[in-house]
Amino acid sequence: MPRLFWLLALGLCQFSNAAQFGSCREFVAQAGTDYDYIVVGSGAGGSVVASRLTQKGFRVLVVEAGAPGYPMAAQAPALHGVGSEFAPIALDYGVQHFDSADQAHRDPKFDSKLAGILYPRGEGIGGSTLVNAMISVRPMKGDFDAIAQLTGDASWSDANMLRYWTERIENNQHRPVLRGLHRVGGALGLPFLRNVGGHGFDGWLPTSQPGWDVLYETLVKDAQLRRIVLAAEKATRGRTGSIFSLARRASTFFDPNDSRAVNRREQGLTITPLAVSQGRRQGPRNLLLGTLAAHPQSLDIVTGALVGKVVFEGPENEASGVEIHFQENALGSDDEPAGENQGTLTVRAKRGVVLAAGTFETPKILKLSGIGPREELERFDIPVRADLPVGANLQDRYEVSVISQMRNPFKALEKARFATDSTDPVFNYWRTSGKGLYATNGSLISMIVKSNPRLEQPDLYIFGIPGSFPGYYQGYSVDSTRRKDIFSWVILKARNENRGGSVLLSSSDPRAQPDIRFRYFQEGTDTAGLDEEAVMNGVKFVRELNRAMDGHILSELAPGTGITSDAQIRQWVRDTAWGHHASSSASIGPVTNSRLRPHGTKKLYLADASVFPRTPGFFIAVPLYMMAEKAGDMIAEDGGQEP
Repeated sequence: MPRLFWLLALGLCQFSNAAQFGSCREFVAQAGTDYDYIVVGSGAGGSVVASRLTQKGFRVLVVEAGAPGYPMAAQAPALHGVGSEFAPIALDYGVQHFDSADQAHRDPKFDSKLAGILYPRGEGIGGSTLVNAMISVRPMKGDFDAIAQLTGDASWSDANMLRYWTERIENNQHRPVLRGLHRVGGALGLPFLRNVGGHGFDGWLPTSQPGWDVLYETLVKDAQLRRIVLAAEKATRGRTGSIFSLARRASTFFDPNDSRAVNRREQGLTITPLAVSQGRRQGPRNLLLGTLAAHPQSLDIVTGALVGKVVFEGPENEASGVEIHFQENALGSDDEPAGENQGTLTVRAKRGVVLAAGTFETPKILKLSGIGPREELERFDIPVRADLPVGANLQDRYEVSVISQMRNPFKALEKARFATDSTDPVFNYWRTSGKGLYATNGSLISMIVKSNPRLEQPDLYIFGIPGSFPGYYQGYSVDSTRRKDIFSWVILKARNENRGGSVLLSSSDPRAQPDIRFRYFQEGTDTAGLDEEAVMNGVKFVRELNRAMDGHILSELAPGTGITSDAQIRQWVRDTAWGHHASSSASIGPVTNSRLRPHGTKKLYLADASVFPRTPGFFIAVPLYMMAEKAGDMIAEDGGQEP
């Protein structure tokens, strides 16, 4: 049939909510014999790799298990919590924090229905970047140098990886003077004026800080919020030593991505940059769909299609394609049951397969394909192609919240209903103007501090949120905004010691979710309890800050006034901590080489957060984009493109 017909069929599959899986299946069967690469997953890694390979002239198929829609809950930055519980784009996992059932049930968020703790992910074009908080913070100094040292591959160095951020990824919107210098440097051929401060101004990811309208509504009109910010400034100044540290931070506009702040490993107040432009979420989805519009003959995207396994050929395990299951919402959920199974199809790729399905799904696909621990694969009668520790080394952040009831409701939240309809005047204002409270992710001020002064660099990122956020559970997004007189300081612990988690198969059925076990704190590799101590110190720091609030706080709701001793705080941290930056379940070194090819295979690549030996930075999105840009270059080189 004419090519136009198949393009129209695919277009229906991509962008219509109607079930068009038959057309998609026919399309792939017709066109799939001449793909160069198949990319599995359209999230933070897959969208970037697929876009770069397409732009370099290869023909690419992206296979996405989710639906193509883009609801308002995903577009409005402040509604990211609502989006994470919006069935068409939400993918809920139940994970185990502890192997011990007694300890696991001490967490009030434990959900017997999920047989664990809710771990919200996103599905659809954009993956989990459809529901994340859009935080766009560079990795820490030394994060990529560690990979270079591990592999002996200098191309992973901090200096080389920074080029991807400044030259390809970031399109900075909040440093106008630096942007002007960059433009002058380009016009006059003066490279020392370009990308000043470690920022990029020509990339695909817009980054911004809250606008003056938001600052006016929050810090000027709301005296209570203003008092919180002043208390935070005083507390961080106490950690950093003098007013000069505040002046240094102010000289960088409290920007955590400024090279001076990164290189000096600074502590202090910070204003978190977000992937937001004109008040709307930005991310890999925009890059991928922009690439599709520019190269419609070279890029195809199929949604509602779950990859069951990689197809290999020959004794050297050369990846030649994937097995696709066509089924709407194939992984299923209670809110949105799986659709009718439309059958399976094997699609071929001439040059390679890229797995970018995420920290949980990529190890599952590898194992179902025969790449994994021999004992586990044989237990499920899966022929072993390569005996590798896939699924081991699983890591995450630790987060807890100190939650307080304030004396007064926040004026900034007075009219907000956190809804996506005309009954919410704040939503209406955002929808027509791109401005207001909903143009931010809800975090107004943040702090970067060390949990221990002896540490080489800060390990705690603490951000304040008007609302109650004790972690993830079914219905958390509604509960978090129910009251307007609650404030949460969320304490995020980075550079964790514990790397004892695992992603295990629960079934040989690709539609079954894996068995995810993080083995928090002393159950994993941090037998000295250093992570637990660091989070405890973060709680004590926030409590000191709150004591300076001069009567603005009526009571502490969490941990609560009955929890005072170090032993009690430690137990509370162990009982209530959560995370949502899972990584490292198929890491560089034990599982892949420095070019992201699993050992013992050919033409197979990994390009998602599973590859990091240790979770980089405070937030994983930006380092993931940097890794994916590098992956696109390396895969193209292997495919015959000049570097």
